[in-house]
Amino acid sequence: MATSAHCPLCQLEAELENSRSRTFPFNCRRCGKFEITEEAAGVPDELRPYLSSATRQASESGRRLKITTTNARDLAESHRRTTVTERLDKLLAVLARKAKSPGTPSVLSLGFDYPLVDAHDERELGAYLGYLQEKGILREVGIPSGVAYLITIDGWRMIEPTVRPGGEPGRCFVASWLDDQMDEPYRTGIDPAVRACGYTPVWMKDIPENKGITDRILSEIRRAEFLVADFTGQRQSVYFEAGFARGLGREVIWCCREDDLSHVHFDTRHLGHVAWKDPDDLRRKLEESIRANIVKPA
Repeated sequence: MATSAHCPLCQLEAELENSRSRTFPFNCRRCGKFEITEEAAGVPDELRPYLSSATRQASESGRRLKITTTNARDLAESHRRTTVTERLDKLLAVLARKAKSPGTPSVLSLGFDYPLVDAHDERELGAYLGYLQEKGILREVGIPSGVAYLITIDGWRMIEPTVRPGGEPGRCFVASWLDDQMDEPYRTGIDPAVRACGYTPVWMKDIPENKGITDRILSEIRRAEFLVADFTGQRQSVYFEAGFARGLGREVIWCCREDDLSHVHFDTRHLGHVAWKDPDDLRRKLEESIRANIVKPA
């Protein structure tokens, strides 16, 4: 049963779910669903808006971040560092996701949705909306419930390359440590999770290749619609493959076994890894993440 409480990040009234541990699960209209430890609730005020960005964006993609004293500053800084250009791109991507197709207006709340674009507050979000309207990329339209924003055709032409998936539809490349201890997590965790969502996984351990394996990996990543990257074992090759995929504009779902999660590289800790305990846990959580982040609405 949930009770009412003030969100420790933005101070709005939010739902606090019952918890038997010192980690408190919140559901806030502005910050989304997240967990926070008692110690981390005392984060400095200047970090709070950007932690709201981290939790809300993760929540929108189906993940629930856990904020601790160890990761709070890293999470906040990764969103505070984004440039104005990146924030404008995020805003267009948010509006495009809400609209789904040209001609449909997107409803956006300045007071609740500014964390979606890494803005400090609603005034900053309003400034970005005003700029895009001045450039002819957006039009403000009236709706019965208030105001919405319509992306113009020029706007859709700008964002189309970033919202259209690349690669072959339905193909998923799996980057992981190719050690025998990953056989069971792949066979009973990753493989069935990917297939349950309607995609075909490609794992290099299943592909006989004695020479030119690097070229084959790069080719398979180019062909893939998205990647599942598991960092258990902390193999440099997995970091490279995930980075290469992101450079191509592919979506990457980040995974790691819980007992190895503290070893992931500093510059990827904020990306909201699917943390799993055993292969069954991996299958369940990965399927949820794929459905939230990859599967297109019917």
